[in-house]
Amino acid sequence: MVRKASNKENVLLFDVGTTRIKVAILRDGKFLKSTELGSPDNMYLNRVFRISERMLEKQKDYFGDTGVIGGQGDRFLTVKEASKIRSFAEEVPVLIGAYSTNEDIVRTAYKSLFDEIERDYDIALKEKDRKSWKIMVAHALTESTHATRNLGKMHEEILHDLGFSEVFTNNQVFFDILSQKEVIQEYIGFDNIVFQIVNFGGGDVKTCAITEEPDSETVKREQLGGQDVLNYAIKVFNETHPREKIYDSTIMQDWLEKYGNADGKAQRVKVNYPSDAEVWVEQELNAPAGYFEPWKIGLPVKVRSVMDILRESLSISREKGGDNLIRDLLNCVLITGGGVKFGGVKERLERELNETFKHIVTSPENIHVVPAKNPVFSCLQGMKIYLYNMIRLRKTEEIAWVTA
Repeated sequence: MVRKASNKENVLLFDVGTTRIKVAILRDGKFLKSTELGSPDNMYLNRVFRISERMLEKQKDYFGDTGVIGGQGDRFLTVKEASKIRSFAEEVPVLIGAYSTNEDIVRTAYKSLFDEIERDYDIALKEKDRKSWKIMVAHALTESTHATRNLGKMHEEILHDLGFSEVFTNNQVFFDILSQKEVIQEYIGFDNIVFQIVNFGGGDVKTCAITEEPDSETVKREQLGGQDVLNYAIKVFNETHPREKIYDSTIMQDWLEKYGNADGKAQRVKVNYPSDAEVWVEQELNAPAGYFEPWKIGLPVKVRSVMDILRESLSISREKGGDNLIRDLLNCVLITGGGVKFGGVKERLERELNETFKHIVTSPENIHVVPAKNPVFSCLQGMKIYLYNMIRLRKTEEIAWVTA
């Protein structure tokens, strides 16, 4: 069953990343100002909390026999539940990840997210209220078309079960492409869409070839994320400046964007921190080099670099289409995600691609690493574009919600 879109839609848009879920809210046909792109209010941790029997016993001692949470044994909590017993919850969150296929955990994560949205916005999202809302979800592109399709189907079924009558899902790369057409237009023709995409996400780095559509067989992923880069830089700073410790990661993120060096050759810089003081930083600023040499930021030797997964992905493409396909893919390497903003990442990636594939692409001028416009929110922007098309076109035979 399909249904035409109205110009007075109520729609939730969720870009489900590995560590964070980016959210936009369309209410009565207009996006809420607090969920405009770039606003920090529309990013939520992709997690639920775990509480063990030991923690339940502590909670029982504190709150009495009634407690705030029933049940025994190891279980998961929503954010609302965890906030009531914050001192007793085991604060290592369970990261759900865009790839999770555990239906119970994904369902709990969605409930947790609805709790947080209700808390932050004047929106009722109890089960009885969800019939009046549509929901669009961007999930991960996995290593096989079948697995990606099943992942989308799982999200659809869970969301229908949670009370949404109309649901639309697709993979994140699909929406990335929609949002970056103007950016890549200079390098490819839209009668032959061929390029490589690399996402520097918060929890991982991943890549795949686009040959008209994402090629699942070329998807490669490693748990090497922007959070690893940030955590290492903060650790170094806190060890070298024990009196001025950083607890807000956005401060370090700003420094890495302004002064970071992905070659590991950062210059010593004086920064204002705290606001009424000045400190020198240097080693911290080399953290973006971890994308290319993970061991330099304390990750295990087995963790692959961004170049490792690119070589693996492009090797598969070469088996399929030979050197000509590799030349086409390297002509436009679109980079997305927050890690793109760290100093020197684009330049080092371009240089290493030239060095690695110089036997195939003879001129450096023929390899282009292209940063996405608004790289952190490129997927969410693509979702907005798609939603606007659904509302404007109203061609249910082409674009349709999946209804229960």
